[in-house]
Amino acid sequence: MEQEQQSPGISRRTFTRAAAWSVPVVAAATAVPFAAASVTPPVEGLWYSVTPGGEGNPAGTAGFTIFNNGDADFDGTVSIRIALWPYPFSSLQPIVVNGSVYRGQRALENRRILGRYLGVPVTVPAGSQLDFLFDYTDTTETTQGTSELISIVADDGTPMVLAGEPTFYTPYTPAP
Repeated sequence: MEQEQQSPGISRRTFTRAAAWSVPVVAAATAVPFAAASVTPPVEGLWYSVTPGGEGNPAGTAGFTIFNNGDADFDGTVSIRIALWPYPFSSLQPIVVNGSVYRGQRALENRRILGRYLGVPVTVPAGSQLDFLFDYTDTTETTQGTSELISIVADDGTPMVLAGEPTFYTPYTPAP
């Protein structure tokens, strides 16, 4: 009686099935960076960006800005989502815009705790910008942490695009 020999490795059927499932994953993974790379300021209309210069700066990242390069003024409300700061900033830092303070609220989205600031009224005239600042409390941290701006969405559906890096840097007190 002849004995069947099995070759080491995976079968053709297993390989074909795995290859078929990997095509959509690879396509999705490669589509995102190309789309993100194609957005370079200034874009037409509304876009937002994190204030640069926070990395290694004891003051941290000052905040973020909404820019309006369109022909029409934007006068409405926006909702802002930010990944919570690492300890001790996990209590959600207030933001200040036009002299008003917004404390935000914690939310659990996709197993991630975020800070949400809902219905923040903003006016950004055509050709101008609006700055949002973090209201940092006294800090005794000796190391700098990071967080990221997840999204800013106009509540009326007006499109907004993130331009640049979404990373925030927490303030810290350098060790003597």
